[in-house]
Amino acid sequence: MRFALIASLVVNVFLAFAILSGSLLHNGKPPKDGPRHHDMRGGEDLFLSPRAFEDLPEEFRQEMREKIRAQIPAARDLHREIWKKRREALELMRQADFDEAAFRQLSQEIRTLDAEGKALMYATVLDMVASLPDEERIAFAERVIEQDEEMRARWRDRADKWREDREGSRDMRPVPVEDMGPPEEE
Repeated sequence: MRFALIASLVVNVFLAFAILSGSLLHNGKPPKDGPRHHDMRGGEDLFLSPRAFEDLPEEFRQEMREKIRAQIPAARDLHREIWKKRREALELMRQADFDEAAFRQLSQEIRTLDAEGKALMYATVLDMVASLPDEERIAFAERVIEQDEEMRARWRDRADKWREDREGSRDMRPVPVEDMGPPEEE
Protein backbone atom coordinates (compact mmCIF):
# COMPACT_ATOMS: atom_id res chain seq x y z
CA MET A 1 0.00 0.00 0.00
CA ARG A 2 2.80 2.38 0.94
CA PHE A 3 4.65 1.59 -2.30
CA ALA A 4 1.52 2.33 -4.34
CA LEU A 5 1.12 5.67 -2.58
CA ILE A 6 4.76 6.59 -3.22
CA ALA A 7 4.55 5.45 -6.85
CA SER A 8 1.36 7.44 -7.33
CA LEU A 9 2.95 10.50 -5.76
CA VAL A 10 6.02 10.25 -8.00
CA VAL A 11 3.83 9.94 -11.10
CA ASN A 12 1.69 12.92 -10.02
CA VAL A 13 4.78 14.99 -9.29
CA PHE A 14 6.24 14.03 -12.66
CA LEU A 15 3.07 15.04 -14.47
CA ALA A 16 2.81 18.30 -12.56
CA PHE A 17 6.46 19.06 -13.18
CA ALA A 18 6.28 18.23 -16.86
CA ILE A 19 3.26 20.45 -17.30
CA LEU A 20 4.59 23.25 -15.14
CA SER A 21 8.12 23.32 -16.50
CA GLY A 22 7.12 25.91 -19.10
CA SER A 23 5.97 28.20 -16.30
CA LEU A 24 9.05 27.50 -14.18
CA LEU A 25 11.30 28.63 -17.00
CA HIS A 26 9.49 31.95 -17.08
CA ASN A 27 9.79 32.87 -13.39
CA GLY A 28 6.47 31.31 -12.43
CA LYS A 29 4.49 33.12 -15.12
CA PRO A 30 3.20 31.51 -18.31
CA PRO A 31 5.11 32.53 -21.45
CA LYS A 32 3.60 35.47 -23.32
CA ASP A 33 2.94 33.42 -26.44
CA GLY A 34 1.04 30.64 -24.64
CA PRO A 35 1.82 27.39 -22.89
CA ARG A 36 4.74 25.29 -24.06
CA HIS A 37 3.29 21.89 -23.17
CA HIS A 38 0.26 20.46 -24.87
CA ASP A 39 -1.92 17.46 -24.34
CA MET A 40 -3.62 15.72 -27.23
CA ARG A 41 -7.00 16.48 -25.66
CA GLY A 42 -6.28 20.22 -25.58
CA GLY A 43 -7.82 22.81 -23.32
CA GLU A 44 -6.65 24.94 -20.43
CA ASP A 45 -7.91 22.50 -17.80
CA LEU A 46 -5.00 20.24 -18.64
CA PHE A 47 -2.43 22.76 -17.43
CA LEU A 48 -1.86 22.80 -13.71
CA SER A 49 -1.22 26.26 -12.36
CA PRO A 50 2.12 26.97 -10.72
CA ARG A 51 0.38 27.07 -7.31
CA ALA A 52 2.17 23.89 -6.24
CA PHE A 53 5.47 25.76 -6.48
CA GLU A 54 4.35 28.99 -4.78
CA ASP A 55 5.23 27.80 -1.28
CA LEU A 56 8.69 26.58 -2.23
CA PRO A 57 11.64 28.89 -1.58
CA GLU A 58 12.67 31.11 -4.48
CA GLU A 59 16.23 29.76 -4.47
CA PHE A 60 14.86 26.23 -4.90
CA ARG A 61 12.63 27.30 -7.79
CA GLN A 62 15.62 29.03 -9.40
CA GLU A 63 17.71 25.87 -9.00
CA MET A 64 14.97 23.82 -10.68
CA ARG A 65 14.75 26.32 -13.54
CA GLU A 66 18.48 25.87 -14.11
CA LYS A 67 18.18 22.08 -14.14
CA ILE A 68 15.35 22.28 -16.63
CA ARG A 69 17.26 24.72 -18.82
CA ALA A 70 20.18 22.29 -18.89
CA GLN A 71 17.83 19.60 -20.26
CA ILE A 72 16.22 21.75 -22.94
CA PRO A 73 18.67 20.93 -25.77
CA ALA A 74 18.32 17.17 -25.25
CA ALA A 75 14.55 17.41 -24.86
CA ARG A 76 14.28 19.59 -27.97
CA ASP A 77 16.30 17.09 -30.02
CA LEU A 78 14.10 14.22 -28.81
CA HIS A 79 10.97 16.20 -29.61
CA ARG A 80 12.18 16.94 -33.15
CA GLU A 81 13.08 13.30 -33.73
CA ILE A 82 9.68 12.13 -32.48
CA TRP A 83 7.89 14.54 -34.81
CA LYS A 84 10.09 13.47 -37.73
CA LYS A 85 9.29 9.79 -37.09
CA ARG A 86 5.61 10.61 -36.64
CA ARG A 87 5.53 12.38 -40.02
CA GLU A 88 7.25 9.40 -41.62
CA ALA A 89 4.62 7.10 -40.11
CA LEU A 90 1.83 9.32 -41.43
CA GLU A 91 3.40 9.30 -44.90
CA LEU A 92 3.53 5.49 -44.77
CA MET A 93 -0.16 5.44 -43.90
CA ARG A 94 -0.93 7.57 -46.96
CA GLN A 95 0.70 5.11 -49.34
CA ALA A 96 -1.52 2.81 -51.39
CA ASP A 97 0.95 -0.05 -50.84
CA PHE A 98 1.03 0.18 -47.04
CA ASP A 99 4.20 -1.30 -45.52
CA GLU A 100 3.03 -2.66 -42.17
CA ALA A 101 6.52 -3.78 -41.10
CA ALA A 102 7.99 -0.31 -41.68
CA PHE A 103 5.02 1.26 -39.88
CA ARG A 104 5.50 -1.02 -36.88
CA GLN A 105 9.23 -0.24 -36.85
CA LEU A 106 8.58 3.52 -36.85
CA SER A 107 5.99 3.11 -34.10
CA GLN A 108 8.52 1.26 -31.97
CA GLU A 109 11.14 3.97 -32.60
CA ILE A 110 8.65 6.66 -31.54
CA ARG A 111 7.84 4.78 -28.32
CA THR A 112 11.56 4.38 -27.58
CA LEU A 113 12.23 8.09 -28.10
CA ASP A 114 9.22 8.97 -25.97
CA ALA A 115 10.53 6.73 -23.18
CA GLU A 116 13.91 8.50 -23.36
CA GLY A 117 12.18 11.85 -22.94
CA LYS A 118 10.20 10.62 -19.96
CA ALA A 119 13.34 9.15 -18.37
CA LEU A 120 15.04 12.54 -18.73
CA MET A 121 12.15 14.26 -16.94
CA TYR A 122 11.86 11.54 -14.28
CA ALA A 123 15.51 12.04 -13.33
CA THR A 124 14.92 15.75 -12.71
CA VAL A 125 11.71 15.14 -10.77
CA LEU A 126 13.35 12.51 -8.58
CA ASP A 127 16.24 14.88 -7.87
CA MET A 128 13.77 17.63 -7.03
CA VAL A 129 11.68 15.51 -4.67
CA ALA A 130 14.73 14.01 -2.99
CA SER A 131 16.29 17.43 -2.38
CA LEU A 132 13.24 18.96 -0.66
CA PRO A 133 13.13 19.10 3.13
CA ASP A 134 10.28 17.01 4.58
CA GLU A 135 7.98 19.95 5.30
CA GLU A 136 8.33 21.45 1.81
CA ARG A 137 8.04 18.06 0.09
CA ILE A 138 4.81 17.31 1.98
CA ALA A 139 3.38 20.77 1.20
CA PHE A 140 4.30 20.36 -2.47
CA ALA A 141 2.64 16.93 -2.62
CA GLU A 142 -0.51 18.29 -0.96
CA ARG A 143 -0.73 21.07 -3.56
CA VAL A 144 -0.34 18.61 -6.45
CA ILE A 145 -2.99 16.30 -4.96
CA GLU A 146 -5.34 19.28 -4.48
CA GLN A 147 -4.87 20.34 -8.11
CA ASP A 148 -5.43 16.79 -9.32
CA GLU A 149 -8.70 16.57 -7.38
CA GLU A 150 -9.84 19.94 -8.74
CA MET A 151 -9.07 18.85 -12.30
CA ARG A 152 -10.90 15.55 -11.85
CA ALA A 153 -13.94 17.39 -10.44
CA ARG A 154 -14.01 19.67 -13.51
CA TRP A 155 -13.79 16.65 -15.83
CA ARG A 156 -16.54 14.88 -13.90
CA ASP A 157 -18.77 17.98 -14.20
CA ARG A 158 -18.11 18.16 -17.93
CA ALA A 159 -18.85 14.45 -18.35
CA ASP A 160 -22.15 14.89 -16.49
CA LYS A 161 -23.07 17.86 -18.68
CA TRP A 162 -22.07 15.95 -21.81
CA ARG A 163 -24.31 13.03 -20.80
CA GLU A 164 -27.21 15.39 -20.07
CA ASP A 165 -26.79 17.05 -23.47
CA ARG A 166 -26.75 13.67 -25.25
CA GLU A 167 -29.64 12.10 -23.32
CA GLY A 168 -32.16 10.58 -25.71
CA SER A 169 -29.91 10.79 -28.75
CA ARG A 170 -29.82 7.48 -30.62
CA ASP A 171 -26.55 8.15 -32.39
CA MET A 172 -24.62 9.28 -29.29
CA ARG A 173 -25.44 7.11 -26.30
CA PRO A 174 -23.83 8.30 -23.05
CA VAL A 175 -20.72 6.51 -21.91
CA PRO A 176 -20.52 5.61 -18.20
CA VAL A 177 -18.20 7.99 -16.32
CA GLU A 178 -16.01 5.10 -15.15
CA ASP A 179 -15.22 4.17 -18.77
CA MET A 180 -14.68 7.67 -20.07
CA GLY A 181 -11.65 9.91 -19.91
CA PRO A 182 -11.98 13.67 -19.80
CA PRO A 183 -14.20 15.13 -22.54
CA GLU A 184 -12.55 16.81 -25.47
CA GLU A 185 -12.92 20.56 -25.95
CA GLU A 186 -14.94 21.58 -28.98
